[in-house]
Amino acid sequence: MLPRLQIRERVLVVAAYLREHCSGVLFIENQDTYTAAVAGMPEETTEFALVYAAGFRGTAARIRGRSGSRLHYAGPGRSEFAEAFDGWWYDNGPALGPAWFWGDLDFAGMQNSQKFTGTL
Repeated sequence: MLPRLQIRERVLVVAAYLREHCSGVLFIENQDTYTAAVAGMPEETTEFALVYAAGFRGTAARIRGRSGSRLHYAGPGRSEFAEAFDGWWYDNGPALGPAWFWGDLDFAGMQNSQKFTGTL
């Protein structure tokens, strides 16, 4: 019916929240945990650039390629750090610091991150 139809690989949208001072990158799998971290809860997240890993999408090989993903920046450090972050993300440039991953710990993620008492 549609012989010329091409199914293209879907481009992944990656949300990155860049703070004024970034001492590393924290990948967060759960949306509720990501939005809480953007708001500064728990306080330990306030030193990191935050990346919403969106579950298993964060592990897709195409996520680190310019043709496979689009970075969308927010946060007070976006004008200062976006170019450096792009260079690290796509071109294996210098990192903003160590990278960490915060995965889901249960079915609902960490919906009440105010109760976080551990260390990152």
